[in-house]
Amino acid sequence: MLAKRKEEWDFYVEQTAPDVSAKVKETYPVRQLQTRFFGLILFLAAMAMILTLQNSFIVRNGYDVVQVKSDIVKMEKENELLQLDIAKMKSPQRIQAIAAKDLGMISPQNIYHASAGSQKASYVTIAQQQQSKENRGAGIFAFNKTETKNGL
Repeated sequence: MLAKRKEEWDFYVEQTAPDVSAKVKETYPVRQLQTRFFGLILFLAAMAMILTLQNSFIVRNGYDVVQVKSDIVKMEKENELLQLDIAKMKSPQRIQAIAAKDLGMISPQNIYHASAGSQKASYVTIAQQQQSKENRGAGIFAFNKTETKNGL
């Protein structure tokens, strides 16, 4: 008889791999939580930067407003000084002094005045004008007084 050869058979027992889906299920919520936390931190940082920029713009505009207000006050004071200078330049006494000194003008001896309703012309001397203090420098008022005296 023939001898039977001994055959060796290796029997492999199927081993089950550890359940990977269980580990994935355990790590997935942790990762999701970490991602959400990181996103929240980024969002808060962005909001803080936006608020900081807004506040810096507000503060800068506040400084600009204060500067403009101080410029307005300065310009108003300068305007008042210029208005005072204009009033000084327009004063009749100054104009008369410049006319007499620089231009060699003199005051007339007689001033003639004619009215529309009369045929006569009246005149007033400079001495008569200077007698009336309230009419000083205004010959027109002196003319009107002479007209009422003359009946014109």
